Amino acid sequence: MGTNLDMLQEKKGNPCVQFRKLTEVATIVRGITYPKTAEIHNNSGFPVLRANNIELDNNKLNFNDVVYLDRNFPVQNRHKLQKGDILISIASGSAKHIGKVAYIESDIDYYFGGFLAVVRSSPQVLSRFLFFCLTSSSFSKYLTEKLNTSTINNLSSSILSSFSIPCPSSDIQLEIVRILDRFTLLKAELEAELEAELEARLAQYRYYRDALLDFSPAASATRPGFLQSLINLYCKRQTEVIDVINAVNIVVPSKKLNKKQYQDSGRWPIIDQGQEYIIGYTDDESAIIPKNEYVLFGDHTLTLKFVDFSFAQGSDGLKILKVANNKINTKFLYQSLINLKIQSRGYSRHWMYLSREKIAIPPLPVQEAIVEILDRFETLVHDMREGLPAEIALRQKQYEYYRDKLLSF
Repeated sequence: MGTNLDMLQEKKGNPCVQFRKLTEVATIVRGITYPKTAEIHNNSGFPVLRANNIELDNNKLNFNDVVYLDRNFPVQNRHKLQKGDILISIASGSAKHIGKVAYIESDIDYYFGGFLAVVRSSPQVLSRFLFFCLTSSSFSKYLTEKLNTSTINNLSSSILSSFSIPCPSSDIQLEIVRILDRFTLLKAELEAELEAELEARLAQYRYYRDALLDFSPAASATRPGFLQSLINLYCKRQTEVIDVINAVNIVVPSKKLNKKQYQDSGRWPIIDQGQEYIIGYTDDESAIIPKNEYVLFGDHTLTLKFVDFSFAQGSDGLKILKVANNKINTKFLYQSLINLKIQSRGYSRHWMYLSREKIAIPPLPVQEAIVEILDRFETLVHDMREGLPAEIALRQKQYEYYRDKLLSF
């Protein structure tokens, strides 16, 4: 890529490269406006995309929550998306969505609504080259400068049409598009590989968890040798199996904090039944559950969390479980409950179902060995989960650097 960039830099140094206003090299078509009464609630009408159908982070289209207009509504062919169109958001409830774009790879049977516009390039500028210009940092800076005085999240025709587009020769445009398309493909392939690797590790973790927590006689054939030796040593008789309700005591906090009491910072974390591990913080000492090892179960959400520090309970629907005796390792209990895979019944309460499930309780040395193995897998998966967004963000920055370098004339 370095050689191509160097050659392009020499060509780009040509003072003959001119800048044109967007409307000099393209046509801007604003989207369909329609009354609410024109919408129909089935898929038989004209499908219309809106601003929410452009992904903010990757300039791709999604086809979720598409509006359909009655077939009697007078739509025009110019509002139908065609190959080479650049779809752009010109109005939104959020300023960050203004100016986001998507490239239309082929003719599609979709129209675009009033909060969108289409930029259709002239023969003077390649549509794909124009798309990259409208995803560049220079366009983002231009919009920030022009829109920062407005309290309305709306991109006017005059602002959009006045953006300057570099117009190098067609061979330079083609080479820039080729390089950036190649870079986009490589970035997508890398992201897919990283996500596939994470999924493989998750599958491996789930496989070993299922195998390690299976104490049926048939499981001895697939169990790691050292673990089977521990079981042979400590399990002189069949492993005890008990109901979950008999393995735990339920801890009832003196106080539950509602969402209005959540703080962004404080002495103690707040944990509720949601997906986030910690939802907020508090300084209210009267709400604190003392430091110990607990398993937290979301009665509505089925979330399971292991906690070994002081915290406060947020809102309702959280079951705080503590092992009933010193023959049970809390982390082993946590892994065993995850492995039960309780079926969701929507927003109903699920403790009544979980509490009746049965779990095997081998001797403590066996529990501790299993926990040690699963902890290693959890650490590996956690590190990959943390590293994946960082690696993707790094590749995105690298892509943006080369894109802006290629488009600076």
